[in-house]
Amino acid sequence: MKRKRSTVLVIDDQYGTDAVADSVGYDRRAFLRDYGDGPFQFEVTSGFDSKRNCYSTQTVLSAMGELKEHLDGVLLDIRFGDEGDTLGLDIIKGIRESYPELPIVMMTSVPKEELLSRCLELGAVDYLVKPLQPDLLWQTLDRYVGTSSPKWWLVGQSEEFSNAVDMVAMASEGGATSVLLLGESGTGKELFARYLHRHGPRSSGPFQAIQISALSESSIEGDLFGYSRGAFTGADRNRDGQLCEADGGVLFLDEIGDLSLPIQAKLLRMLETREVPRLGDGKLRKIDVQVVAATNANLSARVKENTFRLDLYKRLGGMIIRLPPISDRPNDILLMVRHLLCRGVVERMPGMPVPELPEQIVDELNNIHWDGNVRDIWNFIQSVFDLATREKDFSATVFRKALKMADHGFSDTPQIELSTLPKETVNNSDIYLEKLALQELSLLYSALQETRDARTGAPNRASAAAMLKGKEKSSTNEFDRWVQNIMKKLNPDTQATICRAYPELVNMVQERGQW
Repeated sequence: MKRKRSTVLVIDDQYGTDAVADSVGYDRRAFLRDYGDGPFQFEVTSGFDSKRNCYSTQTVLSAMGELKEHLDGVLLDIRFGDEGDTLGLDIIKGIRESYPELPIVMMTSVPKEELLSRCLELGAVDYLVKPLQPDLLWQTLDRYVGTSSPKWWLVGQSEEFSNAVDMVAMASEGGATSVLLLGESGTGKELFARYLHRHGPRSSGPFQAIQISALSESSIEGDLFGYSRGAFTGADRNRDGQLCEADGGVLFLDEIGDLSLPIQAKLLRMLETREVPRLGDGKLRKIDVQVVAATNANLSARVKENTFRLDLYKRLGGMIIRLPPISDRPNDILLMVRHLLCRGVVERMPGMPVPELPEQIVDELNNIHWDGNVRDIWNFIQSVFDLATREKDFSATVFRKALKMADHGFSDTPQIELSTLPKETVNNSDIYLEKLALQELSLLYSALQETRDARTGAPNRASAAAMLKGKEKSSTNEFDRWVQNIMKKLNPDTQATICRAYPELVNMVQERGQW
């Protein structure tokens, strides 16, 4: 099935209206002749207001309004007639305010670094140098255009990031049978998998994302392969598993390293035969899927430890792509922050102009070590919106408070010994009690990290509780009770921050509604 072409509005003073046609040497017909037969549907406007005899942002926005229901992206020239760069920058602001979900790719004949940086600061996602090269034009627009939300844009300018994008593009174009994405937690593995699906030959089929670590050991086989009625207690009907639900599309297996050896064997068999055996009756169903697996684990090491099958590793690794951590692409940090501000507006404050990043905190953001990579930055942006909603602004003060909330500040909590505080202070000060509670929570989290399962890497709350008590055995319920009691001491804003920053620590308790 042929994919519908996405629509891109080209805004350039060269592609003149009739009023200025004599002054341009390269009109819209020439542009459509050179590029119109590619994978995108182009609409063209010069931004020229014939009544006022000048170029204007309002003319551009009016043209966009006519295409609003069908517009997927913008290709914008930086310079406009005698207006120079100023109008191009104003147009970016206007588009960002009215259409924050649309990606803006800039065009320029003279790639001045300072000017391009300013364009990216205002909300553009990338740029191209004229004269445009068709292959590079298609490849660049492919990264951003045609998505339903800015959260699916692949944003980054660094060489390491661009190389990863190029490899995923190759995998999608070639229809690679299997792809293995390797990278730290939060580097965007699912985002890359969705990009591969959207631009590959299976884009009309489903995208089935399976979070292996979220499936319980007791139900994982039935969840993946399906089951027949009566296969186990509670199986009151036949059910197709998630593998079958991906038939005709892309199957994304996240955290593949968490699979147990028996399930690895069954998955390998499915990849070789393209048949899914249903639990209970062994009935086989043929499926046709492209498999994209991802992990933050060192699979080569696990193969040597005999906790991951070598034959499955080779089968999954038809094409291996390593996604760089944000520490390897520091020049992308501010670009990512601004992009996620745009995404935050779309998701949380639709219709509001995208806030500009205060200059006072730029250096601070660049100097932070984002341990959780892009996910860490997104948690920070969520905290910005939490605070901005309450304080009604996006000032530097709000951004700094958000940095302390989004895990960048817990390590700075003063170490307060209970015995050194006056009794009346301990009894009457919520602030001191909250600091003590955070210290207790930090201790629980450290214990959870220390007692992860050596084979799967999964947290083990029972072992953490036993270690803290200095005993051989304890229970998950005891660990959860400690978390519950501590969370009750925190104010709602702090509770929300803890839930975002430490989901492994609090999710099980939160799901039971225990605070």
